[in-house]
Amino acid sequence: MSATKRRSIRVPRTLHRKPGLRHAPLYGSLAGEGSTNFRLMRLHPGILDQAITCSLEEIPLNNAPPYKALSYAWDNTLGSSNSGSSPSTMWIRCNNVPIPVSPNLYAALQRLRSKDKVVNLWVDAVCINQHDPDERGHQVGIMRRIYQQAEEVAIWLGSKRDDDDLAEDFMLSLGLTSLDWTDNEETNRFFWLEFLRRSDCKRQYIFGGFCVLWLLSLGIPASVTPHISSPFGQSSCILNGIQAIMDQAWWQRSWVLQETVVAAKATCYYATLSCPWNMITKAAASYMNGQLSTNIDSAYGYVSFLAQFARQVRDIEIIRQDWRNPSKLVSLLPLLRQFRIRNATDPRDKVYALIGMVQYWGGQHKIAPDYNLDVTNVYWQVSITVIKNMQSLEVLCGTPNATSDGDPRLTHPGHPSWVIDW
Repeated sequence: MSATKRRSIRVPRTLHRKPGLRHAPLYGSLAGEGSTNFRLMRLHPGILDQAITCSLEEIPLNNAPPYKALSYAWDNTLGSSNSGSSPSTMWIRCNNVPIPVSPNLYAALQRLRSKDKVVNLWVDAVCINQHDPDERGHQVGIMRRIYQQAEEVAIWLGSKRDDDDLAEDFMLSLGLTSLDWTDNEETNRFFWLEFLRRSDCKRQYIFGGFCVLWLLSLGIPASVTPHISSPFGQSSCILNGIQAIMDQAWWQRSWVLQETVVAAKATCYYATLSCPWNMITKAAASYMNGQLSTNIDSAYGYVSFLAQFARQVRDIEIIRQDWRNPSKLVSLLPLLRQFRIRNATDPRDKVYALIGMVQYWGGQHKIAPDYNLDVTNVYWQVSITVIKNMQSLEVLCGTPNATSDGDPRLTHPGHPSWVIDW
């Protein structure tokens, strides 16, 4: 069928586009260089399965009302590289324009939506015109400020899966639609008493996992916690629940580092359950401290799920603490090396997702996001910038191999062979 005939039947343009692309009328020209303007989503109220509607408004960042910033994975398929190849597409209406979003983003919007008031939210895939490289570069350049200024960074881990036990019967008995651990210890202990009362659980006991993480966050060593001291029964279900939480694609994304590191306040959401990020970090620290003092892994080998959990959380939290410590300035090269294995839809974001956290460049040369450059040029720019700033070839030494043949260098014609493929 010719292009003319395709236009004659007026197939919506969005149907021909990849997820994340938008109708052109949705986006006006956003103020560019030197501006701190950004678009804020007004997520309209709704309940249950009502259609999601929202509107966008351009606002100077300095004059923005209180808002939440969403941290999530576009594709939450286990083991995916967040390529955007979702098994299905969901639709929302924004400024009365239908736009496609991934099922994982749709679920996050459902969870964060209020039933009776507008929620101010920043979501990269909707608030940025993804097909305007200049706008993308400008907005990525101020993204650190967007997340830093948000009243809350909402970390969306994912939706309920078939084997998850979220204590839905408990929520139903209380007339609640969610169970949210907070800094209110009375509420947390109430959840704990319900946990103690329950004797049955499914294979992935997510509610039990949250309860045990809360217990660890209080400083109670894992070695004396009876709920994870046996490889059978409820203990097995709880450990499987913690494993399910850590198996979410969010933990593998490059962007979540900056989004979490700079957040003044962060909250983790898993389906209808949530808890403060600091509860997660305290639980990880408690486990690691207990591991050092009791060598728990040698006695309880089946708690390796907790070891994995602690490592992944601490990788982020150490950078978060360093970023707030005036005596420790975060630099680019260690970030690139430490988090090289993380996933990014756009390979250029293996660099751009990290530069917002850089506090020390080592010289006058800096890297600014520029989506008009191809991947090879971005990686070449990284090597040259680090060499100039450090007056050293350290960037070429000791860099882990990335490619299947063990060669981390780029082989793009016209570019030096020593440029590292991040």
